[in-house]
Amino acid sequence: MKRRISFILVGAAVAAPMASEAWAACPAPVVVAPALPVGSVYYSLPAGAEAVNIKGVQYYVARGVYYRPYFGSNGVYYQVVGNPSMVPGDAVTGSL
Repeated sequence: MKRRISFILVGAAVAAPMASEAWAACPAPVVVAPALPVGSVYYSLPAGAEAVNIKGVQYYVARGVYYRPYFGSNGVYYQVVGNPSMVPGDAVTGSL
């Protein structure tokens, strides 16, 4: 008695149960990078970060994540913030 075994390879192809059957194309996998937590701090920006000025405040944006620079005793560090253009009024600068 022969066993029929199927294999599924994500992002590659699906093997048919029998070797004589054709391979079926499988769609490419969707890769979703986890969002960086707002408030997390980094000591350098990711490659390709671009400077932007929103409501008079300097930010950097890379792959849809916004970073606000802060100056501390050990130099510059960057804190992840929410999209500042989505904040109503002058809440970005802290003035009401």
